Amino acid sequence: MRKPNSREMKVLQHFVGSYIEKPGAFPRGTGRKTLDDMVAMGWIVWVESPETNEEGYQITEEGERAQYA
Repeated sequence: MRKPNSREMKVLQHFVGSYIEKPGAFPRGTGRKTLDDMVAMGWIVWVESPETNEEGYQITEEGERAQYA
């Protein structure tokens, strides 16, 4: 597994627990390509929560591991 670059690391560090984060909440300069690449790596996933009526990205266990690799 490759290590996250500096922009990806900022995104991973932005997550707190299992909270769902909207795309606009990430650090400045985080674009669609960065998020798509992180989904492809399995570090984050897009979720739609019927319980809270939220949608956005959530960190995965793989993302947690990548953050501390």
